[in-house]
Order: sequence, then C-alpha cells, then structure tokens
Amino acid sequence: MSSSDELIRLSPDEAFVLYDFAHRLVLDIAGEESEAIFEDRGEWSALSSVLGQLETRLPQIFMPDYRERLHAARLRLRPLDDESSEECNKTDAR
Repeated sequence: MSSSDELIRLSPDEAFVLYDFAHRLVLDIAGEESEAIFEDRGEWSALSSVLGQLETRLPQIFMPDYRERLHAARLRLRPLDDESSEECNKTDAR
C-alpha cells in the first residue's frame, strides 16, 4: 500500500455483504451493455479492483455454506427496526 492509497475500514460482515453485492452487479451486467451502468471504464476498473482485493481477504466466499454465512451477515447488518426484513429474506433464499 503506497502512501497515496486510500484505506477503507469495513467490518467482516460489511466486507462480505459488499463483496456479494458487487459480485452480483458485475455478473448481472456482464451480458449487457456496461455503458448503461458505468459512465466511464474507470468505474468498472475501480469496482473490479475492490472485488479482487476483497476476494483475497474473505475466505468465507469459498466455503460451501456461503449462502448461510451471507444470510447471517446480512441479518447482523440490518437495523433493529428494519421493516423490510421480509423483502430482504426473499433475496437471501436465492
């Protein structure tokens, strides 16, 4: 890490949930025109870099119980008064 690099601190749950979200985003747009999502190729490059860095730090993304771990991390990150938990549970079941 050079002195000009930016450092972002994430909890393990935040990093895991962010990784899953960004990975799904990249996969969802892989078959579509990326110009509809990204204004500039630099945005794609930055997102790919973040994903690559997260992959090297998150052993749980390679574990067989990935979905269960992701669901648990999402639950821990939700606010206690989250009324959208039913809607979120639908996507957790994927």
